Amino acid sequence: MKKIAVALIATLALVGISTNSAPVLATATPPLSLLSPSSGVMLSGPATVSFQLGAQHSPFSVRITITHASLANTHRLFSIANASITVNQSFSGTIDLLDDQSTLLSSPMFAGITTTIANAVNTSDRMPAGRYTVTVSYQDLSNNPAASSSATNVGLDACSEGLFSSTNNGFIPLSGSCSRANPGHFVSAIGATAEIECPAGRYQANMGMTSCSEAPAGSFVPLAQATQPTQCLPGTFQPDIGQTTCIQAFAGYFVEQAGATSQQECVPGTYQPSVASSSCIRASLGSFVSGSRASSQTTCATGTTSSILGSTVCTPIPMTQAEPLSVATQPTTTTTSSLLNIKRLGIGKKAKLSSMIKPTRGAKLKWSVSGGCKVRGVYIVAPKKRATCSIALRQTVTKKVGSKKATTTSTSRVSVAVS
Repeated sequence: MKKIAVALIATLALVGISTNSAPVLATATPPLSLLSPSSGVMLSGPATVSFQLGAQHSPFSVRITITHASLANTHRLFSIANASITVNQSFSGTIDLLDDQSTLLSSPMFAGITTTIANAVNTSDRMPAGRYTVTVSYQDLSNNPAASSSATNVGLDACSEGLFSSTNNGFIPLSGSCSRANPGHFVSAIGATAEIECPAGRYQANMGMTSCSEAPAGSFVPLAQATQPTQCLPGTFQPDIGQTTCIQAFAGYFVEQAGATSQQECVPGTYQPSVASSSCIRASLGSFVSGSRASSQTTCATGTTSSILGSTVCTPIPMTQAEPLSVATQPTTTTTSSLLNIKRLGIGKKAKLSSMIKPTRGAKLKWSVSGGCKVRGVYIVAPKKRATCSIALRQTVTKKVGSKKATTTSTSRVSVAVS
């Protein structure tokens, strides 16, 4: 048994046991000796109580009293069978404060047991943790208190917070020690017989702990018994603590990094139609996004366009006519350009180039396209996906004015939205 240093108490009143005055050790009475348990013993299981009677008086009854040191009217009284009592003889019996009193009569030495806990008499509960005093006393044939042993201090210690004992009813075993709560578990009460799982939303990485930690903001704990929280993935966030899931970024928002506590707005010129996204999409050519938090882009109106990705506005399309050279000048070439309005073409479809830009009669033509579209003879062929193509038409016109020739070159462009 584990021992602790506790001072001996010289005398002890039998609290709640007898209506008579406290037993007194008379000078003419031979010693009544308490042989065990020794002072400081921890009674956290079956233990032996031994005592020896003197020779001058034959006792009428003998009692062993174990009294709680701080809880009023909390004690256990063991009565010794009269037939077992003999002077000048040592007696031993097994006691166990952790069992209810009905199981303690296996020793033939005990004639009866009474348990009182906080004024509750004959309770079947185990004795509470704490310090106790053990006293042996007897009464003579006239039923008067005759002798009492010196009281001995013992202990009944429960497992502290963070510890438990499943094999010893939550009390410190006579040999060994209480078990520490495992990671993902905790023990918050004294005298626990089992550890408790950390619930979802909480975790515990260490052993022997009295509580679990809440998942911090930007993370979550989906299941019980967790030892670590999990960061929210890109596209998700969590502003609160102790949560079991993360929140998907809304349409018009995004979350770029893991462990985020908030989502970010898509800025003007960008949009996001989906949830749980980690980025926003720039507005395509011929479209714009004027405000923040947009979930879609807007196509430029007829007569306007956007020439760069991520535009916030559309601008009017300039219309420029080529001017012929003066007949007084030497033959030369002048290049002008114009940007026409946006045309539309179905995905994978084709159309005549002349339907996109009307050529000048008699001009020398040179067509070019970009953005995924192709030129096939006099046709423009759209790709098999959404795109924004650009068509350019270079026209060269030569006219004879008197003995001179004037050459005019112009370039016209148009955007084609493929959808």
